[in-house]
Amino acid sequence: MEVFGWVGTALALFFFISPCTLMWQLIKGTKKIQDIPWMILIANSANCILWTAYGAPQGTEKTQVWVCNGIGTLINLIYMIIYFIHLVEKKPLLSIGVSILITGITVGIFFIFYEFVNFEATGKVAMIFNIIMYAAPSQKIVN
Repeated sequence: MEVFGWVGTALALFFFISPCTLMWQLIKGTKKIQDIPWMILIANSANCILWTAYGAPQGTEKTQVWVCNGIGTLINLIYMIIYFIHLVEKKPLLSIGVSILITGITVGIFFIFYEFVNFEATGKVAMIFNIIMYAAPSQKIVN
């Protein structure tokens, strides 16, 4: 059964990597910032953060959960930074500042759930964000 967990982890990582083509098109200038589904970036980030906070305290028992979502958190933060850099093209310092603020909020949410919220509540909140992630508008993230 361990093999199925790692197969699921690999498939989830493909899901997190899938918006990279869209981000690359934004960087090259073939896509406009209005074409980027910002809601999915936020939903993916919140989902990954909470699942990482859920799985990390359990150590090796939930390795696939926190490894996959930890990587997904980093990937989604990179996407959000790229998004904000292009959102405010005339004010790049402002967009970098907003990206740093969002990163700080993200890390803060992780530590709050990791340190202070009980394990079962973290899993339930993570499941809610999992549903939001799949229900987020503008799901067309691969061209």
